[in-house]
Amino acid sequence: MEIVLRESCERADLIGAVERGDLDVTCIEIGKHETGPLEVRVLLDDPMVFVAPVGSPAAEQRVVRIADIAHLPMIGTYSLDCQRIIDDCFRDVPAPPTYVFRSDDNPTIQSLIGSGLAYAVMPLLGVDENDPNVAVIPIRPEPTPRRLGIAWHPQRRQPLTLAPFVEAAAEICRELDEQWSAWRAA
Repeated sequence: MEIVLRESCERADLIGAVERGDLDVTCIEIGKHETGPLEVRVLLDDPMVFVAPVGSPAAEQRVVRIADIAHLPMIGTYSLDCQRIIDDCFRDVPAPPTYVFRSDDNPTIQSLIGSGLAYAVMPLLGVDENDPNVAVIPIRPEPTPRRLGIAWHPQRRQPLTLAPFVEAAAEICRELDEQWSAWRAA
């Protein structure tokens, strides 16, 4: 077995790599886009959370409402799928948020938040919850989560390791979902 990591902000690149046989399997954000002939298994609904600099008044909140944070300077992403989910969070507020910066690099976003530059609505999986410079706060009502899955080509001969790999990924995601559910309920 060989593990090859390939990163892409464009899900079409990853889907194409599996279609061509360059990859056996890929993790993707499941959106409103075609996945071609690939079989997709949902792994995780990744909740959107509010990330604030420690020491800011917003960081003291146990939960936030979108209407209460829409006026704050925000950091967004270039990723269309993820930014669309974030923008949907703000669709019912009178004025859209002001984005002072955009990046697809989660550690960069989090560092800028920790420095006090701005705030962000981010998928929880992309947040380092142990960063002492930021507060990670649930949003109520909960926005639509980012749905993540694993995809493979069902008409290709699959390596014997594929099924156990998919099951292991699903189990890890189930455990993560349980942890997150307990955190959001607290």
